[in-house]
Amino acid sequence: MTFTAETPIIGWEPISAAQINGWIAQRGQAMAAQFAPDGIYRPAPVNLGELIIQACQYYPDAKVNPYVLTSQVDVESAAWQSALARNKNNPTGMGAEDSNPYDLAITFATPWEAVFATANHLRVYALGDGPWSQHDPRANKIPAANKGTTRRVLDLSGRYATDKTYHT
Repeated sequence: MTFTAETPIIGWEPISAAQINGWIAQRGQAMAAQFAPDGIYRPAPVNLGELIIQACQYYPDAKVNPYVLTSQVDVESAAWQSALARNKNNPTGMGAEDSNPYDLAITFATPWEAVFATANHLRVYALGDGPWSQHDPRANKIPAANKGTTRRVLDLSGRYATDKTYHT
């Protein structure tokens, strides 16, 4: 799975659920020792790839690039190895803020809720408010100046995340 800083956030890239699951498993195994709370690899939910694809395709006229969403799961949770992913079903750090990431992060009831919320959060950044906003628990926290302005991975830096090199 590859993408660049120029990869669009909205737009379909063909990938299978099995490819996503394999990539996340490979990455998780490589990162567990450093990022898992207990240092032990634990697999992501078996249907994570399906959830990502469903969330990305949920709004047919506003499909999120599954490479981007999968990469966020990888970067934000060490491929589902982090305490946020394991304890809060939050593989992308929704609600986590630099000052107190764990306590401020949202706890989701299911992995689906978290993946769907993240896809919709990306839609708000890329397209602005729309029907997806109601499924983004952080839509009202996005500055109006950032809504509809984040077209490619590069644009996430400094907007979606405070890190100016988030896209790398």
